[in-house]
Amino acid sequence: MAASDTIHQLEKPFEAPVYLAGSDLLTRHFWVACAAGFAYQIDPARLKVAAQLLVDRVYPILTSRLRQDQNGSFAFDTSNGGFQLSTVSQPQAELRDVLTAFTMPSAPEIVPVTSWAEAFVEQLDPVGMVLGNSSLFGIRLTSVRDGSILGISASHTIIDAESMGQLMLDLSQLYQDQPVASRLLPRLKMQQLSLQAASKLSDEEIVASLPRLGPAPTSLEEVAASKVFDMMSNTAAERKAGVLHSHHVLHLPEAALDRLRQSALASSFAKEAGVLRLSVHDIVAGTIWLVREAAEGNDLSSGLKKCFLYAVDMRRCEVDGKRPIPAEYLGNAVGANVVMPPVSTPTSSTPQLDDLTSLLAAAACAVNSGTKTLRADPAFIRNSMALTESAMSEEFWDSVLSDPGFSPFRDCAAFLSSWRGGTMDKTDFGHGTPWVIVGKLVPIGQASTAMTIGPGGDGVLCTFGLKNDQAQCLEASKVLQMIAPEAILL
Repeated sequence: MAASDTIHQLEKPFEAPVYLAGSDLLTRHFWVACAAGFAYQIDPARLKVAAQLLVDRVYPILTSRLRQDQNGSFAFDTSNGGFQLSTVSQPQAELRDVLTAFTMPSAPEIVPVTSWAEAFVEQLDPVGMVLGNSSLFGIRLTSVRDGSILGISASHTIIDAESMGQLMLDLSQLYQDQPVASRLLPRLKMQQLSLQAASKLSDEEIVASLPRLGPAPTSLEEVAASKVFDMMSNTAAERKAGVLHSHHVLHLPEAALDRLRQSALASSFAKEAGVLRLSVHDIVAGTIWLVREAAEGNDLSSGLKKCFLYAVDMRRCEVDGKRPIPAEYLGNAVGANVVMPPVSTPTSSTPQLDDLTSLLAAAACAVNSGTKTLRADPAFIRNSMALTESAMSEEFWDSVLSDPGFSPFRDCAAFLSSWRGGTMDKTDFGHGTPWVIVGKLVPIGQASTAMTIGPGGDGVLCTFGLKNDQAQCLEASKVLQMIAPEAILL
């Protein structure tokens, strides 16, 4: 499909679900892990009934498997699927334990299948998902001493953070025998293989009859060799050298966010840019930007050097007063915006607190202005849609990743995805919304940062990875301690 055809299609009134096809290949190995802690007990039997209703009546796509058609294109097949569901009791554990479950002191580049927050999250198999013989969705309910932890696992091919929130909200409403809103389900760009559902062939026979794009990966090592991991992770050479990394959860309390916001709004950067309001997202983006560059060895005396990449929920974008993707769409509708490093005045020595505060203000204002520009530019949104469609091609990403010039996916300081402020925070199983939520993209891209609400609604939590030498460099820089002494880095 030509880019012009794609744009024309997206401008039409919504007649059928639109799937951002760029995610078809880029995310088929990835899954999204989320754990929400509630300060009360969720009944396992009622949850199982609600979960079955969820997949039977609302989201049958959650029980599907990935298959390939005669052209090698992926499609969903619900003829012989299923999902993972488990309920366990850990009377010695507490809600706060979910925070440390999302950290990892030292790990190889690709995290093994059963090692990511496995105490609270059903593990999905990235290789099995590609082969079409593994679940794309899982639920785990863990009863702990002071409440319940609901773990959700889903392939990034069929879900993003906003969709995860929609799904959790619908699950909680079904749990309470309440009606749920209608959703537009995701589907890949190609037509569904509906003939499979009516076929008398076995699942193995169907899979055997479908040609492949190439040899299917048979191990995590082969998946790790895929170039897609170079976007936000170790290079092939670093993987071969056995470079290890650690994974962290950063808590930025509300007091720190308020103080940083006030100082940023009072800065010359805000006045020059005409910025009158800075969101939590802007302040967190600025903080993570500084933290990531400090970890990479930038002493910040000459300002920020790398660009900053953050996720944009395309459901909230409008073109000519219409939303190309409606709010009720359940699927992967993630776009991305790139912000170039702001121009700042170099310091003659190691930056002091005032210098760092000023630099954070510049970064936050740059992110704020970037979002405004995106929302107000229909051409940018159209082009983003068209580019995402073109990203269906493996050749496209080969060219991007091999380009010796600027590549934001490879050269960004961080990729921030906000999971707060949406339906996820509103999930309520009858006695209140979550006390804490933690999330992560798996297998890990080190520069990938997920932001969720903080414990008890206090500020935010951010999960991200650092190569082990970067963690040491960040500690030595004292940047985080200077700009946000209230912060806690696990």
